[in-house]
This record gives sequence, C-alpha cells and structure tokens, in this order.
Amino acid sequence: MTRDTGRRVRTLANCAGDDLQNIQDSVGRGNDTNARVRFPRGYLETAAIIRSRLPRLGPDTLRRNISYALMMNDVFRWLASRTDLSGTAFGMVVKEAICLLGSICESWTKYATRGHASNRGFRARTTKLVQLSIIDPTLKDELDWIWEIRSREHLFEVTTREDALYWRHDYSRAVQAFDQFREALKAKFG
Repeated sequence: MTRDTGRRVRTLANCAGDDLQNIQDSVGRGNDTNARVRFPRGYLETAAIIRSRLPRLGPDTLRRNISYALMMNDVFRWLASRTDLSGTAFGMVVKEAICLLGSICESWTKYATRGHASNRGFRARTTKLVQLSIIDPTLKDELDWIWEIRSREHLFEVTTREDALYWRHDYSRAVQAFDQFREALKAKFG
C-alpha cells in the first residue's frame, strides 16, 4: 500500500467511525432499522468458495455447515481487524472465534479417526492422528490448545475470570493451527 493510499484509507476509516458513532449517539441501543449499516461487500467469502478449500471428509451436510461456520469466523475476523474493539469485548470475540475453529476441528478429528480409534475424546483422537502420520506432534499440541479454549464454552466449568485472557496473538495462533490441520487433512483425504 502506498503512503497516499494509506492516508486515504485512514481518512475513510475515520469518517466511517465518526458516522457510526453519530448513528449510535442518535439511536443508542434501540433496534431501529434506519440505523442498520451495510456490511462491506467482498469481505465475506461465499460458502461455495470456502467449501472448495475444505478436505473431503464427512458427509456433504457437514462440509456445508463448516463453510457456514467459517463465514461466521470471517465476521469475527472483520471485527478483530477492522474495528478498534478492545478489552473484554475484544477478548470474547477472540474466544468465540477460537471456539468456532475448535468445533470444526472436533468434527474433523471424529471423521479422520473413524475406524481407527474410539471417539472417547478429542485428545485421544489427536494422538491417533499423530500415530496415523496425518499430523505431527507440534500440530497435535496446537490443536489440543484450541480444544482447551473450546472447552471453556461451558461457563459453569470455568474457574478463572476471562476478562483479560484472550489476545490477538491467540487468534492468529489458532488460525495458523487450523489452516495447517485443514491442509494436512486435504493431503490425506483430498
């Protein structure tokens, strides 16, 4: 991006932010359809494009539902990268994005180990994936870390405050592990 383009984009972002704040100041938390803004076209990928990058693992309904979930992940990514959301709210966006990726990984581990291992638990399945040479131990550790965060969806089991627990680098780490897992599964299952 050139310096001039960067300045132009910064000016546009400032204007958009000011306009959004004016809408908020006018409407507050009320549900006013006049205050609805258009989500930027071109940021979200279509379900078909997302599906084309998925491993051929599991039934078609699963692949379609995963593509829809990944569209939601694009919404989380937009919030994380295009807004100045911070603090607890930002952390909760990061947590939910990681949990979403963890749910997809859970489905993939179940189908990738079918017939090779009991489905007694996520970590048992990632261990089996290492034994089958589908993933390496480092990726197993990363997937288990994602699953640990995914398990915090059960709030009644969480014993620590989560208000400063999830950061931008956690999201990047989870996306990187997810992408590596997807590619490993594509290499094995097409």
